[in-house]
Amino acid sequence: MSDVKLLPMSANLSLAEGEVGVGTFDVTCPGIIQCFAIIGVRGNALIATHVTPGTNQQQMEDTFENLKGIGGDDVSSWYILGPKAVHFSYSRIWKSTKAIKNTFKSMLNAKSASHYMLDTSEELSTKVLDARYNMMVIASAIDIRATSQGIGTKFDYRFRVSPRTHLNDWHGFDLTKFQRI
Repeated sequence: MSDVKLLPMSANLSLAEGEVGVGTFDVTCPGIIQCFAIIGVRGNALIATHVTPGTNQQQMEDTFENLKGIGGDDVSSWYILGPKAVHFSYSRIWKSTKAIKNTFKSMLNAKSASHYMLDTSEELSTKVLDARYNMMVIASAIDIRATSQGIGTKFDYRFRVSPRTHLNDWHGFDLTKFQRI
């Protein structure tokens, strides 16, 4: 029995590690440090999950079975966001972009879907003001948000200065940094 959890559909969905779901307006994956936020666009819905480098084979299979069950075979574009080198160095399963692509191909029927990756290492090494102590600190994590905008999807992030404290300002990702895999 795996601990992967399928959440009910929601307009504004927040996915912790090991959760899968559909957001009809936006999806947020909070506390990205070594994880990948994976967002698929299917019409105006966002199919998503939050995958850790500690994910084992059974959890990965369960994650993709859940993605498939909520429409993953009908996704036209998949977006993977997270710190590539860090994730690959700690991952049990995904040690390269090729391994990610192979997982999508073997577990979903949508062979024609496009796959894009955005490395968030730069954002995770940014110094930000921690107002609690009035000092600059390196972000401890980022929250990643995808928002459906009818004709496209917007991707944003905000900094965390501790596991429970995030800064309120959202920043748009530079979408030119997405690389096709």
